[in-house]
Amino acid sequence: MESVLAEIFGDVLLSRLYPQSFVAKSGINKTRAILLNELPGTGKSLIARTGCDILNVTPKVIRGSEIFSFMLGQSEQNIRDLFEDARQDQRNLGSNSKLHVIVFDEIDAVCKNRTQSNSVRDTVHNNVTA
Repeated sequence: MESVLAEIFGDVLLSRLYPQSFVAKSGINKTRAILLNELPGTGKSLIARTGCDILNVTPKVIRGSEIFSFMLGQSEQNIRDLFEDARQDQRNLGSNSKLHVIVFDEIDAVCKNRTQSNSVRDTVHNNVTA
């Protein structure tokens, strides 16, 4: 766990706490996404929320089951909507855009083993991992 925290601190937090000019010169990796994958109850959500507190960012927290809808195409739209603010900021502000944090709690509800069928779950999985 200690090495995971060190990596999160180095690649995620430091790259956003220091000015862009320093980050570029120092060779700190600017991580765009991070996936914490561990058994339930190991503190993944706590780590994410603590990182957000340090960076003064309000995360969007969504449970995997909240994504799915009975309406045709709505599940995929729900995923696109989650990322829309970040996309808009990136288009308008580029590397000066603020940090957007999306926490998928219970992501295993979205990213189960994929099958040969073309189910809504498969297309939602494609949208999340794209």
